[in-house]
Amino acid sequence: MPPLKSLVKLAKPSLSLYPTNNSIVVFGRNSNKFINNLYNNICLNTNAEFFIDRKDLSINYLQFNKNSNKLNSSLYLSARFEHFKEDFDVSLKDFLLNKETSKKVSYTLNGVKEINDKNFDAFFDKFVDILKLRDLLDKDLMLLSNGQMRRSRLAQLLIKIYFSPNKYVINLIDDFVIGLDQESRARINKAIEKFQQTNINGINATTIVSLRPQDTVPEWCNRLIIINEDLSIEYDGELNHDLIKTYKKLWDLKDVIDEAEFKLLNDTKNAGINSEGNPVYAKDLIKMHKWYDPIHQKDASSVNHIQLKNIKVQYRSVKEPVLNNFDWKIDRKSRWILKGNNGSGKSTITSLLTLDHPQAWANDIYFNNEKIEVGKIDCEKHNANIACSSPELHNFILSKDLTVKQVILSGLNKDSNNQTLIPNFVKNEDSQFYHLYDNHLAYWKLKDKEEVKFNSLSLNDQKLVLFIRSLIKLPELLILDEAFSGMSMETIKKCHFWLHNYWCGSLILIGHSENELIKGCLIKEL
Repeated sequence: MPPLKSLVKLAKPSLSLYPTNNSIVVFGRNSNKFINNLYNNICLNTNAEFFIDRKDLSINYLQFNKNSNKLNSSLYLSARFEHFKEDFDVSLKDFLLNKETSKKVSYTLNGVKEINDKNFDAFFDKFVDILKLRDLLDKDLMLLSNGQMRRSRLAQLLIKIYFSPNKYVINLIDDFVIGLDQESRARINKAIEKFQQTNINGINATTIVSLRPQDTVPEWCNRLIIINEDLSIEYDGELNHDLIKTYKKLWDLKDVIDEAEFKLLNDTKNAGINSEGNPVYAKDLIKMHKWYDPIHQKDASSVNHIQLKNIKVQYRSVKEPVLNNFDWKIDRKSRWILKGNNGSGKSTITSLLTLDHPQAWANDIYFNNEKIEVGKIDCEKHNANIACSSPELHNFILSKDLTVKQVILSGLNKDSNNQTLIPNFVKNEDSQFYHLYDNHLAYWKLKDKEEVKFNSLSLNDQKLVLFIRSLIKLPELLILDEAFSGMSMETIKKCHFWLHNYWCGSLILIGHSENELIKGCLIKEL
């Protein structure tokens, strides 16, 4: 039997793509970088040799850590929850069909024309149901949760492929399970599996996804590529669960940061050095906090910090309330994990706390025993005591052209978490907060990235910068919504160890993977 003919052959990395065995998982620490290299090499014809007519090939690159959707480019929490906006918002169905329309104005520029194709109708219905989007089709795009938006972006990609004029399609999907609950992960995996099994107008589709060591490799994978940290290929063959277990153990051993090792990181010899030439230790990042107590640092207080009573949130475009009779009491310095599936209302709750949600003023919400009421609460003073990292904030900042320095220092704004200007009081390099910023760069080893554009960083470094941004204001309440999704295990463990041992404010943590959650927290279920 003659050897199988390649579609494309790459020199760096040494890799060939074939018309069969085309459901591929790239597995390893730097799998997203590997995928990015593939994209650049194929699109730029760098180190790539094609065995088909290049005009017959299209490349799709779905990056969940990049803001490539212009319909959603400026989306942020305060915009998601505006009440009088339904007549002008794009629905999920329009988004899936790539139509730039609204309920009052139709101005389709590059969307598909009216479709009269029974096969497409069946295709559309099949994948809308697999991805559990049926009940969301008429919902405003801005009201979708992070997980719902991820499922929607995959559906949009599959629909795009259906109408592709090319004979061959290569789909590169980066970090596709990050920020998803178990049900959403299962649905996306099922959608990819069914898509790869579906004959779509004779198109030969190759799908390549990146997964991290902490992720589960799906059964639909018929070609597994395990990579080393330098992006060289360690294994390229059929799905092998025993091999996956072996490499997970090896990576876990390298990633462990125990207390002894963490103390070494804070030893004078290993400490980061700030601009003044002084070593920076973990306590140097927190000792300016108003609640700092080195003796009882981790002890929760019985003092009431936040209370939500009988909370109800409902939208005119959604039949059922997002929240109904919801109660939550948060004591000062307590640490919570807010649990719930994608779309269950977690982001709604955090937006109520930050007053980004207009219905916050119509509910019974108390901070330090004072009720949130119009005319009594100063939004700037309120938000001066709250900081967060979230998918919405990440998406918003990706839409800006900011350096690492600008992103972190903008976290010191008192009026809002989505303000990207550097406040005047910190522009003076002699200010105490500028010194704190300098200490963070030293401690987290980011000094050499200070003037680098945020958008050009790896996903791990973007998440770390947003984490630092949330800490630098030294808030009373720290909200970390999917803050560790996309980080390497080494970075996660260092952040967790610092939070566990040094954070002295109240904490709300949201995440869907156990390795992204801190041990010993109280749990609030939705």
